[in-house]
Amino acid sequence: MTNIVIIDQTNFQHAASYFGMVTWEPVNGVGIVIGRVFEVRRLDIDTMLDHIITHLSSSSDTAIVVCHANPDGLILRLIGGRGAGASRDALNLLSGSRPAADVAGPLGLREEQVTNLREKMRAVQALSLDRLEIRGCRVGSNEMTMAAIKRFFGVRKVGAPTVYNAYGRMSVRRDQQYDYSRYENQAGGHRYPAGSNDEVGMIFQRSGPIGFTLNNIRTTGEQGFRRWGNAMFPIRMKIVFPGHRGIGAITLYNDPSSGEFDLNPLDDVPYPRLPIHFQLTASDELYFPLQQDYLDNLNVVEHVPENVIP
Repeated sequence: MTNIVIIDQTNFQHAASYFGMVTWEPVNGVGIVIGRVFEVRRLDIDTMLDHIITHLSSSSDTAIVVCHANPDGLILRLIGGRGAGASRDALNLLSGSRPAADVAGPLGLREEQVTNLREKMRAVQALSLDRLEIRGCRVGSNEMTMAAIKRFFGVRKVGAPTVYNAYGRMSVRRDQQYDYSRYENQAGGHRYPAGSNDEVGMIFQRSGPIGFTLNNIRTTGEQGFRRWGNAMFPIRMKIVFPGHRGIGAITLYNDPSSGEFDLNPLDDVPYPRLPIHFQLTASDELYFPLQQDYLDNLNVVEHVPENVIP
């Protein structure tokens, strides 16, 4: 089984860092182990097909594609930065039976370009890939668009988010008074922008000697964040020396990796700037891949209605 990630690098500059940090991508019911990651400047459908043909060969293989999208299709050009966008209608024309000469005009391509694109499309269809996962905004909310993508690529299943999808960097701050105003999207009113290269702030409040509570972002809580940012937070062992002769109990924390003893387990923890992948809902809530909410916002299409292709 081979799983690859194809990223529109021009619009998603932090996605490769994210996929270089994690080992899997969640999909409905299962997780896909991340394989090779390909960043493509100005990704288009033609280049996407090339990568699939070159690097995938088995029906059990999966491609994850990171690009801008909307309920009407993928926001990518068809070939060489030219031609129409990869909308539902454009993909339907390409995978339909109308002659290349008839669809070249509506697609903004030459007849030979349509023929070449269809040859690559059929080569990918012949692979009968298990699934194609699109990580683009809201494309999963339109069943007809999902069906058109499934038919074009000839995959068994297509998965995509029904809400906004984004990548960026997250800054963690200990200060509860941290100013979030610079993260606001003035045009849309969202506190956490849905763009691909925005930095998202997180505040956590100490809730005890070795615990903290996350604020301002809906997340899985301490356990989820520690799993996700595990590498940035050293594991400390709590050691309590009982009080004796009027002296109160003393609590120390030991870092097993260095043997260091410390009174405060978080005072020397660096402020991480982690690459992140998140969803943004209309109510300004962020969901991360560790959360069930994230999975609930992924739609999967396995069957194509008869009336998809014109």
